[in-house]
Amino acid sequence: MSGPENMAGDQALLDAAPHAAAPVVRFFRWREPTISFGRTQKEDDARAFAASVGVKALVRRPTGGGMVLHDNDLSLSIAWRRGAAGFPTCIKNVYRVVHEALAEALVAEGYAVSLYQPTPQRLPGQCFVEPVEADVMWEGKKVIGGALRVAAGGRLYQGDIQTAALGADPDRVLGRAVAALGRLFLFGENEIQNFRQ
Repeated sequence: MSGPENMAGDQALLDAAPHAAAPVVRFFRWREPTISFGRTQKEDDARAFAASVGVKALVRRPTGGGMVLHDNDLSLSIAWRRGAAGFPTCIKNVYRVVHEALAEALVAEGYAVSLYQPTPQRLPGQCFVEPVEADVMWEGKKVIGGALRVAAGGRLYQGDIQTAALGADPDRVLGRAVAALGRLFLFGENEIQNFRQ
């Protein structure tokens, strides 16, 4: 879908999360190359970045984080109500456990990935240029990053798997990611099959 359609879908998931019986996981792709940028970032900065990489489509995410170029990548979102079973109570730990599951999916595809451990100095910039703790790294490059939003009663994680940078088939990674997240959230095989439809 388009950037605005994708982000409207995620916002709707966040709005419904306080009343959801179970977490909702959504995998999605982008209709055209698109720059997404965090909810607190300046649109002018995102426009300048988009112009520098020759991309016209631009959309603000409901979560934070840096600017991301979406093209041949695989994006996902997870929405859940506060206190939902299977989620750590500390939001920082949610980021880690989701990325551990997604890293498991890439390892199953043969990629020697690891979670990033920060060094004391970082320079400001773009999302996939600046790894943060628990981002997934491969050959010195950030290949999975995400952002979180805490709202009244609901939570939203938005993440991106840079399948093009990996040279990976997005459909194969999708299948592995669905299985890994299914194990993380203790979904049964029927629920996991529903992700694939």
